[in-house]
Order: sequence, then structure tokens, then C-alpha cells
Amino acid sequence: MHYTGTAFLRKKPSFNVFNLGASYLDEAIEQINYLVDELGHYQIALLIQADEFGITLQKSLTTALKMKGSTPQAIGRFRRNTYEVEKALKLINKANATAVAMVGTFKPLAHFIHLSQKKQTVCLYLCLFCVK
Repeated sequence: MHYTGTAFLRKKPSFNVFNLGASYLDEAIEQINYLVDELGHYQIALLIQADEFGITLQKSLTTALKMKGSTPQAIGRFRRNTYEVEKALKLINKANATAVAMVGTFKPLAHFIHLSQKKQTVCLYLCLFCVK
């Protein structure tokens, strides 16, 4: 089971370390490719947990979007271990994104979707990296 796809663990090849899981960047590229190429979503916002984990994945998602000639429509953040997603929801709604790539733990992301549905926002939600 892989717990991290962070880049610093992959920079220098080692004969003693085997990475069985994809890197965060590899996963982000595949997810963004799917959103853009298969589903036709070009207006993609990011909902990011505000910690080192979120920053790392924000960089990966932004790089993946750049590879498609795009940038995030909006980047909403929420503090770790909170449900404080209202400001992020307002920001993302203003951007008129058609899809939201979310990074964080399950409960705040579920709360974000619940609030979004209450406001009748029509959007595709994609949880790229959800941890318990």
C-alpha cells in the first residue's frame, strides 16, 4: 500500500527503495487528462486542504493543468481538521467552474459537496486524494 507519492522520495533512484505506487504528479496528470479529454471539462477549480499535503498536490494539479494549456479557475482552501469550506465554496462558485478537483480528508470534502448541492451548484466533483 502506498502512502505517499511525494516527489522528494523519487528524485534520486535508490537500489533499496521501490516505489510501487504512482507519484502525486502522475496521478494528477491522469485525473486531469480524464476530466479534459474524456469528459470535456476545461474550467476546473481546486479545493485544497491548507497544509503541506495540500500544497504538494496543488502543485501537481497545477502542473497537470498547465500541460493541458490551462490554469485553475479558482483555488479554494480550508484549514486541516475543520469543516470551514464556505469561503472556498463562494470563491469556486464565482469562478463558474464545471469541475472541482478536491484534496483533503473525507468529511470536509463531503461537507463541501453537501453545501454546494444546497446552493444548487451544478458541478462535477472529483476527489483526487482523499484520506481518512
